[in-house]
This record gives sequence, structure tokens and C-alpha cells, in this order.
Amino acid sequence: MKRMHMYSWDHFKHDPDYEKKPVTRIELTEQVDGSVFVSKYKEGWTAGSYADESYTTDEQPFDDMVAWLNENGWNCKTWFDFERGKRCRAFSGKPMPVRTREEILRLRTMITTGEFKVPNGQVDLRYWY
Repeated sequence: MKRMHMYSWDHFKHDPDYEKKPVTRIELTEQVDGSVFVSKYKEGWTAGSYADESYTTDEQPFDDMVAWLNENGWNCKTWFDFERGKRCRAFSGKPMPVRTREEILRLRTMITTGEFKVPNGQVDLRYWY
């Protein structure tokens, strides 16, 4: 079952070809009940953009969705978030930063002060977390 949650203001861009643009970034989050929250970003998104489409589905398990993305040429990064569960960020091409410069600097400060705990050498704040 598919339940729609929100649409961003990006849908109201004055681009006549907006609806034809392909999805180039997908984020998956496994929920406690086993359903998956999906966020899709169309071509042209930038760091800090809201998702163009977001919904929750229980039609396929999280691991099957990630496997399908990998099999179909998406560049996927998965990780476990103690607050949100299993997560995946997938790009249809080369990964691009999903954080703004300010967000990266703020997170970097949180890591160096010990406020945000991560394993050494396992963080690239531009793309993940």
C-alpha cells in the first residue's frame, strides 16, 4: 500500500519540462513496522533540496529495494542509524553532496567536540548521515 506524505514547493517551479525530468536520487528509510519511507529527487536537485515525492510503502522489504537499485546501476550507500534504522541513499549517476556547506561545518564541529559519535575514518558528511 502506498501512502503519500508530502510534496515540496519544488513542484511549482516554472519549468515546462519539470514533470519529464528523471529521478536522480532516492533515499530509503526502514520504519519500525517494516514499511519503507521513500524520498525521490528529480534531476536538478541541490544540497538542502526537499524531496519531490515522499511516501511510505510496505509492498517490498527494504533489502529487496536496495538490491533492485544496485542491480539497475544505482550507486548505493547503506548504513544503520540508531534513531531511524536502516537507511540507503542512491544516486543514478555520480554521487553529489546532499548537505550545504553550513551543515557540513556544523556536523564537523559536532564530531570534533564529541557531540556526534561516529567510527573514525568512516564519515563523509557531504553524502552520508
